[in-house]
Amino acid sequence: MEEKVYRTLRRRIPQHAQRTPWRPVRETESARAPYNRKDGRGHPRNFLKETPMGRKLIFSLALLAIAAFADDAKPNFSGTWKLDAAKSDFGQMPAPDSRTDTIDHKDPVIKESVSMSSGQGDMAWDLTYTTDGKDSKNTVMGSDMVSNAHWDGDKLVVDSKANFGGNDMTIHGTMYFSDDGKTLHRDAHISGPMGEGDQKLVFVKQEK
Repeated sequence: MEEKVYRTLRRRIPQHAQRTPWRPVRETESARAPYNRKDGRGHPRNFLKETPMGRKLIFSLALLAIAAFADDAKPNFSGTWKLDAAKSDFGQMPAPDSRTDTIDHKDPVIKESVSMSSGQGDMAWDLTYTTDGKDSKNTVMGSDMVSNAHWDGDKLVVDSKANFGGNDMTIHGTMYFSDDGKTLHRDAHISGPMGEGDQKLVFVKQEK
């Protein structure tokens, strides 16, 4: 009886289905490429170096690394800087006859020597402050001044408080370069009993 049923079923199943047993689909060599190829010596290929996709990946990672380094790099303000009065805006303050700032910048420490000539005579003072957000104390034209400096991107922000002639003053200053790195900008917002004002000083680097 069983043999009869078996023969009946075979007659009803198409011949090609009887001859073609099912088997799982296997991944072809082309589908595995370029991950499974070998070089001329039989060694596995380096996917990152020897394939377009790998080279693009390396290039993208390199750009990210460069961008990260560029973002982290801070400008160095070291040099001798001469005031360009014609390009500067002194606000309500009179323009000096001349001014030269000499800066020694070894981050986080910045040392400045300022010499200035005006109708009131010659003046000079030294400043030392740090860029790590700590307070620094200096004496400017006989008055004590407390400054706090920190980085804001590639700009150095310096907030200072002082008492000049019995008047409490606050100065919000910003130092930054032009794109050529040979022009230094020093912007300041000054507040005191007489009101508020802004200055935008432009300095040109002096070549040795």
